Amino acid sequence: MNIDLLRTNQIVIVTDNAPSHNKVENLTRLMLVPDGIINGNKLMLLRLEPYIPMQKGAETCSSQECRRTWRSESKSS
Repeated sequence: MNIDLLRTNQIVIVTDNAPSHNKVENLTRLMLVPDGIINGNKLMLLRLEPYIPMQKGAETCSSQECRRTWRSESKSS
């Protein structure tokens, strides 16, 4: 591994917007930067946008609707 390359790259932490992940950047800066584990200037936090399921995805139909759809599709195959 090229150590010089590692020193120049940014450290990217990717999180979603779950409440438990809201303090990731602060905790990282408090715990890892003072110990010299990471360089705080190279730290970048990327938050993912909220997940929006497709209109006809399984998340949007009731279990009975999904079963009916699945049965009708499997019979026609």
